[in-house]
Amino acid sequence: MTSEPIADDELRAVVVDTLKSEPGATLAQIQTRLRARIGRTLESEESQRLNEIYRDEGYAAAASTVVSDKAAHTATAASLSHARPNVGEITALIAAIVPFFVPAFQSGASRSGVGAGSSYFNLIALAGGVIALIAGAGAIPMLSKGPQRPFHLALIGLVLVLGLYQVILGVGLLHRFGVYQVAMP
Repeated sequence: MTSEPIADDELRAVVVDTLKSEPGATLAQIQTRLRARIGRTLESEESQRLNEIYRDEGYAAAASTVVSDKAAHTATAASLSHARPNVGEITALIAAIVPFFVPAFQSGASRSGVGAGSSYFNLIALAGGVIALIAGAGAIPMLSKGPQRPFHLALIGLVLVLGLYQVILGVGLLHRFGVYQVAMP
């Protein structure tokens, strides 16, 4: 049983259609789809022409590029490089933590000494808190979408809370309400 050969335009259309639905399709997958479409096995001449169209017209290179791009993306997503904190997160974290280790309270009493209580001011905590808030808020737009985004958001949330705490401590509100007390010399 001989049937008429398939035209090159039809072979090209099958290649293009297959690559649209499966961008990384191999020649074997295209041949399978063509056999299903025409309902018979391919003759050797048709297989050879299909191979020439697939290889010579750049479809094979495009399919190979798609497959290698997917593999590269998968390898990148699987690595831990996305879990590393970025520069903004590290800056904010350092600014929020340093005031815990470098206390610098300044106590002030009223000049007349009558009617006013003492005030506490911590310049390092205030500066660290402000820097942490600014750097933490600035790190949010730098986040990339991906599986590690929740980790980065949690880190930035922690930094923002610590920064706010440092600002409140720096202006002396915790001392005023009796939450934080330091023995002054």
